[in-house]
Amino acid sequence: MNKKAFGTQVFAKAYMKTSLIICVCLIWGSVSEDMARIKVPLWGQPDKKYCVPTCIKMILEFLRENCGNVVPSVSIPNIAKVVRTQWDGTPPGNVELMNEYLKAKLSVKFKATYGQRFQDIVVETNEKETPVIAWLNEAKGPVNHSKILTDTNQLEDKLWHAVVVTYYDSNAQHFIYNDPWNAKEKSEEAGKFLRKWGVEGMMVKLLISRNEQAYLGTWLKENPLKGGAFNE
Repeated sequence: MNKKAFGTQVFAKAYMKTSLIICVCLIWGSVSEDMARIKVPLWGQPDKKYCVPTCIKMILEFLRENCGNVVPSVSIPNIAKVVRTQWDGTPPGNVELMNEYLKAKLSVKFKATYGQRFQDIVVETNEKETPVIAWLNEAKGPVNHSKILTDTNQLEDKLWHAVVVTYYDSNAQHFIYNDPWNAKEKSEEAGKFLRKWGVEGMMVKLLISRNEQAYLGTWLKENPLKGGAFNE
């Protein structure tokens, strides 16, 4: 191999190894100069039980806009299969099942958390500039905390709906979030938002690592999703 060919090969390998590191730097660094809020693509849920898979879809598309095709384009039904969405929705912990397909080669993963507070969201969206999935109680009227469903361990008169929170506007004291129910960006007064979020404080964080990782596409070819293709 001549020196020119060898140099080209070395450059190609270096490019492959560092592409996701560059992607992470773009996500973390490009917006921080003017502290503008992050923009997450809007997607509407195709079914009433698909709010969580649709939120995951929006976050993956947010990563694709920053990282390119290294992040797969995954259909909402396929995401629902991975996180085991049922007729009554998807619990926060199931979102971490996506990590089984992302952690091996992609420097991101989902982390379910509970009992979170106001500042926890602000740190993720405003300081780290990464979107989060939050569960809001959309039930109308007061909640009777004495009613518990023994089979699901959830409050009977709560109606949980997942949204993608992108920013907290400290001047207006409003949370900005993408609502998959009607594929719209919404702004909600902080007090009202926090009441709907409740003491449960259910949230899924997007953790981004600077660790060097191989291309996800290569891993997907070696580890296809059971029951169908992972990519659309």
